[in-house]
Amino acid sequence: MTKCAACGKDNPDGAEFCTCGEFLDWERPTSATPGPPEQPEQPEQPEEGTPTPMPVRPDAAPASQPVVEPEEPDAPVGPELVCPRCGNRNAADRRLCRVCGQALLLAEAPARVPWWTRLWQRLTRRRGYTAGTRRGVRTPARWGRVMAVPVALIVLLGGMQLVRSGAAARMVEAVRDRVTKPTPLTPAEASASSWHGDAVASKAFDGTNDMFWAPDGPAEGAWIEVTFQRPVQLRSIVVTAGVSANKQQFLAGGRPRELRVTATSDSGRVTTHALNLADKPKGQQFTFRADTVVRVRVEITSTYPLPQGSQCAIAELEFFGRS
Repeated sequence: MTKCAACGKDNPDGAEFCTCGEFLDWERPTSATPGPPEQPEQPEQPEEGTPTPMPVRPDAAPASQPVVEPEEPDAPVGPELVCPRCGNRNAADRRLCRVCGQALLLAEAPARVPWWTRLWQRLTRRRGYTAGTRRGVRTPARWGRVMAVPVALIVLLGGMQLVRSGAAARMVEAVRDRVTKPTPLTPAEASASSWHGDAVASKAFDGTNDMFWAPDGPAEGAWIEVTFQRPVQLRSIVVTAGVSANKQQFLAGGRPRELRVTATSDSGRVTTHALNLADKPKGQQFTFRADTVVRVRVEITSTYPLPQGSQCAIAELEFFGRS
């Protein structure tokens, strides 16, 4: 048995570390350095009549000594701990291996914290620096990370509100309108409240600027209407006012100043916009958004001053949408 100099506990032979962690190797008895040989005692003179012992040669082999086997260490009390390094078994109350000193009792794993605590710790964690590069001033907390959670919640709630109100769908449609090239929409039929001479309603959709539609009688309140064979996605209207694109002929005829455009969908929903026209012979484009449109009516609500003996006219009406 080896006694620990630190705690005084006995340890089995062969142990190099005590249960308290103290190294025991220097506590064992080691072979002492041989000192000067002792002087042999002078043999006593035998008495007369006693036989004289025979001398022994120096090179004669000594008598065999009994072999003393080392004591087996006491069996450990309780469950044994096997060293992960050397494989020796140790008592359950040991912290270090008795042979190699490897730590036997591992620290218990910390309890897993909730996810919201881990998220908060990650957001508020200060920036770390490697050895030799740490800044001398204290780094403030990253408030950008801290504010990321409430900002994300606000964005999420805002998105949900947009979906409920239908604004998200309208935003998607607006994006599609911007990335999609407008398609001309050709009416299936055209009609009008009236027409002057041969200036019938169909001439406002013939694709040329030298033919026109002109109402018979007062211009204000007159209308022209088109229908589509199937519902269309209306996005813009191009109006060419007057009797011709030629400037002299344009100024000689009557021109509308304001139009009221009414689009009716297949479900009966009505969309109305007022269009204010500039007094010029070229086509003028106006944004007009309406979905699943089946009928469009264009009504003249006001005109520019009419020359003597002229009629207010519309040379061309064009509709564009998304296919």
